[in-house]
Amino acid sequence: MSEITEESDWRNALFPGDFPIGGYFELELPLDRFICYPNAIKYQSARAAFAALLKFCSPTRVWLPAYICNSMIAPIIEAKIEYNFYHLDIELKIAETVPLKKGELLLYVNYFGLCGRYVQQLLELFPRDQLVLDFSQAFFEAPPEVLATIYSPRKFFGLPDGGLLVSSCQITPPEAEDHNSLSRFNHLLMRIAEGPEAGYIDFQQAEFSLHDCTPMQMSKLTQKILNSINFDSVKKKRIENFDYLHKKLGKRNSAKLCLDKPSIGPLCYPFISSNPNIRRKLINSRVFIPTYWPEALERVDMRWASFMIEKCLPLPVDQRYCPDMLEKIVSIIESKA
Repeated sequence: MSEITEESDWRNALFPGDFPIGGYFELELPLDRFICYPNAIKYQSARAAFAALLKFCSPTRVWLPAYICNSMIAPIIEAKIEYNFYHLDIELKIAETVPLKKGELLLYVNYFGLCGRYVQQLLELFPRDQLVLDFSQAFFEAPPEVLATIYSPRKFFGLPDGGLLVSSCQITPPEAEDHNSLSRFNHLLMRIAEGPEAGYIDFQQAEFSLHDCTPMQMSKLTQKILNSINFDSVKKKRIENFDYLHKKLGKRNSAKLCLDKPSIGPLCYPFISSNPNIRRKLINSRVFIPTYWPEALERVDMRWASFMIEKCLPLPVDQRYCPDMLEKIVSIIESKA
């Protein structure tokens, strides 16, 4: 994170040259004292950032985990680049030999923001200039010295869109700016005004609108919101919430990940249970949790899928909550009803 020394810094960043003065007010947002990853190129999405990297590097092949969102496969297909999947073990480590050749890239995901230690091992196993790290679930993990690290801040904050690319390559930022942020803003407001159920269709439409991975600059609206966030406070809250859930649920958790010392600012608390009713009980009690990633079921071993996809419950630990509020989750999981 980089400190903002003057209030004019962010205005100069958003409105280079002559910026408007006077007239009606814009949405009032606090200005924080830090900018995230000042050397990053800002795009409309993480997949667009990946597409920009592929266009610049033109690899002959990309190796990527079978357990991954289809949105990260789409830029590879669109660029007409060959790709192969590799498989993971239940600790989310690479479970097979990857015959990475010169001119090829290997993509690895820092799952749930909890695989930072393993990422350090990968730096010794593969050439750094062929490693691409997907930190979409690990926003607060600093980018290692590799070819590229990709971030998706909207998975951590209330943003309509946005993606970041930190790379050792001198990639030219796109000239075109994304002007569609307003059309992706409704679910953010609906959740405040009427609750998450009311805005869910708008959320799905906003997600669908990001399928186009043609690289564009992050919108001024998204940059302004991102720069208003108190990152230190968010990190602290996420770690506190993660620790609370692990203290309460750790003995019941079948996950094979290192959960005793989470990364700075984890995405969620991955809770794995053989009880097939817990997910439905949580949803019925308005505890909404995603499934990562059902589309990968066709690419992975069924036993592995049953453990890591069907039984994994990514419990929320984000900055909206405090440990006392998370007691609702604990009581539902511990309930025998």
